[in-house]
Amino acid sequence: MPAKALPALLVFILCFTGCREPKSEGTIRLRWVTDINPAREKQIQLFRKSHPHIDVFVDQASGGSTAKVLIQLAAHAGPDLIDIYSPENLAYFAQYDSLLDITDMCSEARIDLDMFWPQCQAWMKHNNRIYGIPTNAGTLVLFYNKDHFDEAGIEYPDETWDWEDYLSAARRLTKRNPDNRRIERYGCYPNEIRPLVWQAGGHFWDENLTTCTLNTPQGIRGLKLFYDTRILLKVAPSLGDEQSFSAGGWGGGVFGSPIPLFATGRVSMLDMGRWGIVTFRQYQKEQKEAGLPPLRFGVAPLPRDATRATWFLSRSTTINAETRYPRECFEFLKFLTTPEYNHLICQAGDGIPSVKSIAESDLFLRDPDYPQEDQNHVYLEDIPYGKVFRVPSDIKAAEYQKLYDITVLRLREGTLTPEEAAEDFTSQVNRAIARNRGQNEI
Repeated sequence: MPAKALPALLVFILCFTGCREPKSEGTIRLRWVTDINPAREKQIQLFRKSHPHIDVFVDQASGGSTAKVLIQLAAHAGPDLIDIYSPENLAYFAQYDSLLDITDMCSEARIDLDMFWPQCQAWMKHNNRIYGIPTNAGTLVLFYNKDHFDEAGIEYPDETWDWEDYLSAARRLTKRNPDNRRIERYGCYPNEIRPLVWQAGGHFWDENLTTCTLNTPQGIRGLKLFYDTRILLKVAPSLGDEQSFSAGGWGGGVFGSPIPLFATGRVSMLDMGRWGIVTFRQYQKEQKEAGLPPLRFGVAPLPRDATRATWFLSRSTTINAETRYPRECFEFLKFLTTPEYNHLICQAGDGIPSVKSIAESDLFLRDPDYPQEDQNHVYLEDIPYGKVFRVPSDIKAAEYQKLYDITVLRLREGTLTPEEAAEDFTSQVNRAIARNRGQNEI
């Protein structure tokens, strides 16, 4: 390490360790790096009821940033509990022995992996050892505005919909101002490329997860739907349109989540996981208070093309291998498997429970507090079609994500055609894989 880096690192460590809050006598404090979500406080309060001697608090400073956690771990000042958002991040942390192997602890606690959705294991295991417990799960589904469909005289989407049905509806739902022809409402917002590529029969990688294969006719077809809706058909907002929405106070898109565009009626269809309804409910409440008609939404599977497919996502909580409180941390992980915790996931709309039996219960399927949300069965019926997206070990996750984000941005702004984007992305990713593989073999 360069000598000049030492003072800065020492200042960082001293400042960081000096910011630990004092703990009450007899109380163990666990620092949890997770997302900034109001639901976390309710979850912590529920845990404290059965574990009054353990005080879990969310690390607000890190904001769930993987980069910040890596810096803290390198300085041996990491949090006790670490949330993992992708299989590649789990593998990265685990291969450097940053996470506590909880395989034996799970066996002692009789935690059966079959209690979770099978895809969740990608967020739990590395080299057949267990490191994390899933906190929630979900797939991308199609949210649609019922009022917009009723106004246009279009039947609500269902599992029979294909891309042609989707595009036909998007054209009819797109609404232009009769005076200046400016688009006031877009029919759709394809939010993710991954499921489109899979639906078209394409793949990001070969079977051995060693080579990028996006530049096939099927892969290009997936990119084409994403591109065409924005640039050619103009039934979804382009990057420029999203910028104007943001400037006008609508939020969304490249500058944040597209959820506000859907919740405020600027977009009629949006692919999103169930976690989106946390925000939808807040908008509904504010709309009622303002005397406006609240958002009425429905849920359907994503439209199919050559096949039916969607993206399965999860989040797991892991334990820092250097924590002073491994047993107490594991008590928190066990709590994540309980009916009480998973009932909170049901009620809060924070995805779907990772424990199958709770997700299949009446509490999830028919929540009495939200009787209008009567399509929760759709989320469960979609899970068998959910694919886990993985990144090869020969490319750093951050490097891959940067290339992916640039490709998506250029498709949104129309500066690359689908063919150009697929070729450019594939060649850059494969060059990075070859370069990293060569370094690893030295």
